[in-house]
Amino acid sequence: VFFEDRPATGCSGFVRDDTGGFVSCRTGFTDGVLSPEAAELIAIREALRWLSSMQVGNVVIESDCLSVVLGLNGASTSYLEIGHLVYSLFFSVQQVGTLIR
Repeated sequence: VFFEDRPATGCSGFVRDDTGGFVSCRTGFTDGVLSPEAAELIAIREALRWLSSMQVGNVVIESDCLSVVLGLNGASTSYLEIGHLVYSLFFSVQQVGTLIR
């Protein structure tokens, strides 16, 4: 346990090149315990910020959270407690031409 006295949610991500080779990785924590969907969306948001700062284009983001993938690809998220996060990220994803799968 990293923070016994302070609940936190961790996330990580890594960048691969077009051949699948490792380029870079990053980890982070946020205060509080989040739902898996909220944690995934925050991780994707931070990944997009990180990639933008590195001026990386033609991005494919992979996720194992189907509801987030569907939401970011335009499916209804009205049933999700995190619909507002999906909505705000949806436009960022569309602007940079990111593929979410």
